[in-house]
Amino acid sequence: MDVNKAAKSLEEKFRDRPWFLMVGTGEADGRLSLFLYVKSTRDVPPTLLREGWEGFPVVVRKIGVPRPAFGADLGRRPSESA
Repeated sequence: MDVNKAAKSLEEKFRDRPWFLMVGTGEADGRLSLFLYVKSTRDVPPTLLREGWEGFPVVVRKIGVPRPAFGADLGRRPSESA
C-alpha cells in the first residue's frame, strides 16, 4: 500500500472519534510515516505507536483545533490594507 492510501485508510478508521483531527504524511527518523493529529492522546490505541498502520510508522501529535491564522480572509494579513 502506498502512504497516501494508508493515510486515507487511517483517517477513515478514526475520523468519527472525538479526539481525532487529521492525518498527514511525511518523514520521521528517515522513514516515510503517517502523522496522526489529535486533540488528546489519551484514547489513541497504543498499538498504533507499537505496530504502525499498513506498514508505516505512526507519529501522534497533540495539537489544538486548526483554524485560520489571519481570520476569514486567508489571502491577506491583518497589517495589509484592503
